[in-house]
Amino acid sequence: MPPSTLTPTVSLDQQFCLAPKAIYFAIGILNYSFYVFRMRFFTEYFGFGEDQYGIVQTFWNVFSFAGVTLWSNLADWTSLHKGLLVGLCLSMGICFEGVLFKGLVAPEKWIYLAVAVFALYGLLIGGLLPLADDQILRLLERRYEQCSKQYGRQALFGMVAYGLISFSLGKLLDRCGASAMIWIVPSSAIFAAVMVACFGYGRMSAKRSSINQQWNHPESSEANVGFFKYLETLGQRNFLLFLLVILASGFGRQTLAIFLPNYLSEELGLSSGQVGNAYLMGTMFSVLFYFAAPYALSHLGIWPMLLIGQLSLVARLASYAFLTPTPSMVPFIELLNGMAYSFTHLAAVQQVSLSAPPGWDAAFQAAYGCAHVQFPAVVCSLVGGYIYKYYRGRWLLTVALTTPVMSSIALTIFLILRVARRRTCNLQS
Repeated sequence: MPPSTLTPTVSLDQQFCLAPKAIYFAIGILNYSFYVFRMRFFTEYFGFGEDQYGIVQTFWNVFSFAGVTLWSNLADWTSLHKGLLVGLCLSMGICFEGVLFKGLVAPEKWIYLAVAVFALYGLLIGGLLPLADDQILRLLERRYEQCSKQYGRQALFGMVAYGLISFSLGKLLDRCGASAMIWIVPSSAIFAAVMVACFGYGRMSAKRSSINQQWNHPESSEANVGFFKYLETLGQRNFLLFLLVILASGFGRQTLAIFLPNYLSEELGLSSGQVGNAYLMGTMFSVLFYFAAPYALSHLGIWPMLLIGQLSLVARLASYAFLTPTPSMVPFIELLNGMAYSFTHLAAVQQVSLSAPPGWDAAFQAAYGCAHVQFPAVVCSLVGGYIYKYYRGRWLLTVALTTPVMSSIALTIFLILRVARRRTCNLQS
């Protein structure tokens, strides 16, 4: 058969973008292996109360806040995004094993051990998701030549991992206790490191690398232009509004992430298995939105998606703050988590991807991560621990409800003014 008549074959990887899906699934397993039940680990393994847990979480989140900027800027500077992500995964597994020194330390000093271990763990995990998002976007745009709007279909595998690990840990902890975390987290770290090493996007081409070196090298004139462009973008009115909305959403979401599992167990009477089932339902619901992300972004746009995410978060917080859900109602309330997180995260990643100047991709993902996760987590863990101890969970959730309510009002006003401005321009034209 003449060569011209041969039909080119397309690999399954190229056809279905398997590499980013595999990476996000593995990173999701690692990130969420010590997420839902971390408060239970501290109370069972170390015997900490809510205030001590809040202190450890504060150090974790302060160092995580620093880690987001550190690892993202280091990755942009060196162009070693893949290698740094592999190193972070392995280091997280090693760091977590520091809790084994508990037997060598007097009980009254366990708080210092926990602070030291989880401050370092926070520094490492701070760079995990921003570098993972950067890897996915690089793979889509450079290896597969796909639009960044396809990000949602890759990230949905992270949500699948979230649901599966939460469900599995709920069952496992009911049987084995919180000490099972000691081997689960390192195993997840090895799995994630192997997947990133095998399927991640390596160094950029020489041409692209030279361009980024011009943007990032501090002694070149282009570097100054790049840095001023970075500051200019951060200072734009629309981007500042975006960060404030994300920050408000982060306060509500991080309060739920840190304290909801114990609230469900202690005040609503759910077992760890029932908590895992509830999180699994919310995750499976979010998968639908992740899969439909390209259509949602095309038809709704970024700002309306952010508003829908905010309103879903408000409804979720209000359900816990003002109602007394039965165990059978909780999984249905957690369906709101699927809509709130997926709409907010997908719109935010798209906004950041469109706004980032050349060479600052990971740094802008880090800015989003700081506003949505790290800074709210610092405040919520420190203040929330004391509120939870002295006023219990319902009052804490009522306080947390105020920030997404205010951001929803501000975002609604912004969208109304935006539509009115467009109509005025159309009438004038």
